[in-house]
Amino acid sequence: HKKTMPAPLNTLAVTSQEMQQAMSSGNGSVSSTYANGTLPLAFDTRTGKGKSSNTNTEKREIAVDVREFRSALPSILHQGGMRLAPVTLTVGDFVLSNVHCVERKSISDLFGSFASGRLYTQAEAMSKYYKCPSLLIEFN
Repeated sequence: HKKTMPAPLNTLAVTSQEMQQAMSSGNGSVSSTYANGTLPLAFDTRTGKGKSSNTNTEKREIAVDVREFRSALPSILHQGGMRLAPVTLTVGDFVLSNVHCVERKSISDLFGSFASGRLYTQAEAMSKYYKCPSLLIEFN
């Protein structure tokens, strides 16, 4: 019998309707940001700056599974200006928005997850609930 997962935590108030509105402005052109200007649609990898004209210094909020605070990544994100919300997540380790989810794996955990089949289950759950699931493999 098939188990159903509880709905994932939605930490940012971003709806698909808001994203659709951001994709089309009043004059029919594509606007440069979505999620109230906090997420750029285009990103310049040479300079590391989004193509947003506003200089919004508001910190982005990321839901972080409480078990992930044993790793160094939450500290790095905080130092980078991100606001972290410690929660117990049922799907993924980091939720960036209602469409972006990240599962973090160390190399040893990756091998164990492959062997046990847990990685497949986790990837399947992320794909079910999030439009853009990601696997982050952390090297030493």
